[in-house]
Amino acid sequence: MRQRTRLLQLTLILVTALLFSACAGAPAEAPAADAPAADSAAASTSGNLVATYAHGGTFPDLDPSSSYSNDNVVLSNVYETLTFYNPPGSAETLGPKLAVAWEASDDATEWTFTLREGVTFHDGTPFNADAVKFSLERTKELGLGAAFILDPIESIEAVDDLTVRFTLSYPAPLDLILSSGYGAWMLSPSAADKDNAWFNAGNDAGTGPYTITAYDPSARAVVDAYA
Repeated sequence: MRQRTRLLQLTLILVTALLFSACAGAPAEAPAADAPAADSAAASTSGNLVATYAHGGTFPDLDPSSSYSNDNVVLSNVYETLTFYNPPGSAETLGPKLAVAWEASDDATEWTFTLREGVTFHDGTPFNADAVKFSLERTKELGLGAAFILDPIESIEAVDDLTVRFTLSYPAPLDLILSSGYGAWMLSPSAADKDNAWFNAGNDAGTGPYTITAYDPSARAVVDAYA
């Protein structure tokens, strides 16, 4: 999906505000009468918008199944969840993300999610019910990071390409759980044979609006818009 996340929207707003405040700090000087016109070629840009987000910490783990630190600053732009936790004051607590609808049994031990059609991972693999099953089972099996949030899940069934059914061992708000910024990311089944080292080499397997192009765990992570 090519939606820009709220994080980068906020970043762009802050960067723009800082630029304007810097420009307002000193009066502009009038150009000399004989000053040459600015070189329009030099003033032009490639048309790409670059935003820089300065963070006080590092991003030690970019594996979406085990990440449980500052890494979600990056991962939330690269991966997506089934549901989205709306900002306070919204009419609804949750909104659709990779799932467009969901319902629970009366006792909240069985949940059925209808998935968004036409979504692909960055590697071209279609997003479907099998991908949901793979993603969450991988996280549960690794048992790292925030995997504990998936403890209520007893089984996951891919009913068809766009329908996935969860059976829980006890009642739980699965729609809320699957909006988590930790432990609930969807990743491509093509990464089934990839380990933590692969992800932390700067590779990704998400559906989000950005894809990782460079990563140094001690210095920076660079993401480009996914087209």
